[in-house]
Amino acid sequence: MQFPENSQSANPYSYILNNPMSGVDPTGYIYEELDEVISGKTFEKLEKDESGNLYVTADGETYKLTSVLNGEKNFSISFDGNGGGTAQVGKTTGTVSLHKGNSSTSGNESVDLAGSGGDENPGVANSKSAEKFLLEDGERAGELFCQSDCSANENLAHIGAANRYLGASIAANREASWRVYELDDGTFSFTYANIGSKGSAYVRLPTPNESLNLASAGHTHWDSNGNFSPQDWRLITQEKNRGFGIKLYLASRDGKLQYSTPKMARKHGISRGAGYFPPYKNFSGKDVSGSNLSTSWK
Repeated sequence: MQFPENSQSANPYSYILNNPMSGVDPTGYIYEELDEVISGKTFEKLEKDESGNLYVTADGETYKLTSVLNGEKNFSISFDGNGGGTAQVGKTTGTVSLHKGNSSTSGNESVDLAGSGGDENPGVANSKSAEKFLLEDGERAGELFCQSDCSANENLAHIGAANRYLGASIAANREASWRVYELDDGTFSFTYANIGSKGSAYVRLPTPNESLNLASAGHTHWDSNGNFSPQDWRLITQEKNRGFGIKLYLASRDGKLQYSTPKMARKHGISRGAGYFPPYKNFSGKDVSGSNLSTSWK
């Protein structure tokens, strides 16, 4: 018995001492404190998108909410099915149930949201010009940047996209995402990027072009996270332990370009019963040699 002095230890139907919102039990044998607890965050804003989804931003990191009770500006936060854990934002006058990124998918619905989960907002003097550049390119999101005789291989196409968007992404505090297609002449082109909301740690991929041969996708992290996040894992694996997924590249503010395939990412997934869940922590992929990305904005 784990804690003889606690009667809940003797209850086989009690999950982590009958306190499922403050921890997680990945092994089934012993209670553990959750690795990823949101704590010490300062509430900044609550937003609603066109579909009516609510997003809260705390210390520059954005979370999608599943419910809001008793007010919108002062509340406590708790993870939902992606793990336990609680934290407070401001005064505890209400509660929020949330998960990082988009909701779980089922059937043929695919995940198209990438995100970092970093915690830094560096601020750059040229952010206005960077933002103007990103938003103008974002109006063409999904269009091929090059029509023929483009990059010789997939890695070079991602290097081109990363060098176009990473510096501006860092300067404007906006994530950028793109797709890379193999063209009829055997060369590769990236698309104009889709641009995330300012200060948000998430961005959707551009709408796919079904008439082209998709090779992979890529995105930036403007904040402190130089590795793939649990939300990236959802995108790469499509939240499935086998079958269809997407190869994803990541350009981060340390100037590094790396990628992860579904097979690589699935090694980090967590199987619990019939469920398959994202990792609790960020994870690294395979570095693209010779990338040496530019992180500055002109």
